[in-house]
Amino acid sequence: MSIADFRLAIDGYQYGALRKGFYLKSPDRLQSTIGNRKSAISSEEHMTDTNNQFERLEEKLLKAIELFKRTQTEKRTLEQEIEKLKAEIKEHAQGNGAMERELIALRKEREDVRSRVEKLLERIDVLTSPDEQ
Repeated sequence: MSIADFRLAIDGYQYGALRKGFYLKSPDRLQSTIGNRKSAISSEEHMTDTNNQFERLEEKLLKAIELFKRTQTEKRTLEQEIEKLKAEIKEHAQGNGAMERELIALRKEREDVRSRVEKLLERIDVLTSPDEQ
């Protein structure tokens, strides 16, 4: 080691032969190295945090996909039920139409019977009334 190298070490800049890789860093460079290490650590923490965020996002997406599948299944089930109910309504409407026609026919028949009964009662009255001759 030369005296010049020793003087540089005393001044706080560099120690030893450059070939061996021993350095005594200045306070500024030491702070820079510490900052770099902190940066590397925070970079690792950032990567871990990013991975955690990605995993949470992935979980949320999987839940959303499962919810979507479940709602699609429910939608198909409800659509089938709607079709079934529409068919039942159509059958009931046809049944109601038939009942309405039958009701109309029965009312007409009742009026015909009433009319015939009134005519018969009039004839009976004519036959049972005293002759007014």
